[in-house]
Amino acid sequence: MNAIDHRSALDTSAILSLSNLHAKETSSLDDTSLKKLLDLAFYARGIRGGATAFLIALDQNAIYDNPNFSWFKQSRESFIYIDRIIVERSARGQGIARILYEDLFAAAKQAGHVRVVCEVNIHPPNPASEAFHMAMGFVGVGHATIHHGAKTVRYFEKALLAAHPLPSLLRCRRDLPSAEMQRLFQPRPQRYIPGAPDEVFEEHHQGESSLKVP
Repeated sequence: MNAIDHRSALDTSAILSLSNLHAKETSSLDDTSLKKLLDLAFYARGIRGGATAFLIALDQNAIYDNPNFSWFKQSRESFIYIDRIIVERSARGQGIARILYEDLFAAAKQAGHVRVVCEVNIHPPNPASEAFHMAMGFVGVGHATIHHGAKTVRYFEKALLAAHPLPSLLRCRRDLPSAEMQRLFQPRPQRYIPGAPDEVFEEHHQGESSLKVP
């Protein structure tokens, strides 16, 4: 049974060992940096104390020196950022990552957050991770080359709460013709802003525009 252990039950030695086995995909840690990361964490939970799997995520208030976290900090006012999730090789294919993600989504929603964000390596490539995140409902929102060109990442975001309560809106507007209903739910027109963070767009809607996403 893949019971989720909360922070107090985590084995930091096991987490450190598992994390550093996958430093290429994430980044290396030592005792000091792991402790600091856990102290900053909004969410830190794992399976078998973190020996089988663990997930660490931060909110936007963390003071975290990381180029990917900084990218979201510049373009989003609030978010939960997945710093790392690692599943031990022999435990893969059992749905453990999905279990941890769903638990994180629930914790984020309970705390009032509306989005979870992360990055996935595209150079060196990590197609399995990219496919997993898309299957979990994440969409690409940008990309960047970091660490002096050594790594290129794609940024992903998952919306947790709809901007409008769709079912109630539909109940209230049943009198509208289908063409008008279609117009209501069309994506807002967007325009690329030169010089802005990669793939950040300005939205135009009824005379209003906004660059930073609330």
